Order: sequence, then structure tokens, then C-alpha cells
Amino acid sequence: MKNIIIDFKNINSRKDFYREFREKCELPEYFGDNLDALWDILTSGELDFPVAISFVNFNKNKNEFFKALYELLRDAEKETEKNIIFKINRGEK
Repeated sequence: MKNIIIDFKNINSRKDFYREFREKCELPEYFGDNLDALWDILTSGELDFPVAISFVNFNKNKNEFFKALYELLRDAEKETEKNIIFKINRGEK
């Protein structure tokens, strides 16, 4: 199982998140930095299922984007029938 860890310690914006996610997941150039594109990548199997995605130092209440991101990952976990395992660690690694 592939493990992707995104540490939000230095992620404060949508742009920061997509830059980090793009790098960690080695996403194709055509990936658009938006929630629809993220949903497509997550649910298409393009990340080579199964995959575990862990958010470290994450607070979904930090801003509206983080809240929407949290909901999208939870929905993707259900949609892919646990081929994506989404975990949150609110504290330090």
C-alpha cells in the first residue's frame, strides 16, 4: 500500500496544499488545482490503489478550503470502498 503523508505544519492556503499534494503524488501536469480535479484523481485509481493518505498537523476548522478538503477525502474513502484510507493526525509527527 502506498502511503502519502501531507504535513500541514507549513500549509496555510489552497495553493500550499496543491503544491505539496502535487509533489507527493507525482501528479501529471494537466492536474488542475481545484477540488473537482482532486476528486477525479482520487476516485479514478490514478494513484494506484490501495493508498493511505495521512494529514499531519491538520485542523479542518482553519479555513473553508480545509473543511471542504476534509469532506472530500472522507467522501473519496467511501466512494472507493476503502481503496483510499484517509487518516488525520492533529499533533506533531
